[in-house]
Amino acid sequence: MKTKVSNTEEINKLNDRERLRIFVDRAQREYDLLIGRTSIFMLYNSILMAGFALSKNIPMIVKLLPVLGLISCLVWIYIGQRSIMTAQYFWNKVLKTETLFRPVDRIFTDFFEWRKATKAKIFGFPITTYIGRIFPYLWFITWTIVAILDNRFIFLKLIKISPN
Repeated sequence: MKTKVSNTEEINKLNDRERLRIFVDRAQREYDLLIGRTSIFMLYNSILMAGFALSKNIPMIVKLLPVLGLISCLVWIYIGQRSIMTAQYFWNKVLKTETLFRPVDRIFTDFFEWRKATKAKIFGFPITTYIGRIFPYLWFITWTIVAILDNRFIFLKLIKISPN
């Protein structure tokens, strides 16, 4: 049975185990949202990139694809950062709540300590950093390079450098 909680006062009235469950659920939900949103943004940007690379028929639409890609990457960067920060907030709440328990009952505290000691990082970063921060920036850089190198890009026609 789930307890519906709408604000901080109601959370504070719950016992420690119920609060812990709520914090764990919310932290896990943020990570799930981050993974789902990343999948959507990667698919969206892949479709835009394929459309850009393969299109030849409607030049005006092709010129706008890098702009759409850049805008979607900026949104993705913001959402990824926000999801990571929110999840970290709730995991910190979990660890703080667990300090009220007996040491033998501190499951998440023990898990996080074990994970820090044994977690293999990929090139020095945890996987969450890749999903929420590095992938969006890589796509942003890719769209920027595409926009600069493509002679169809609308803004490059505005900046004409004379050969003199």
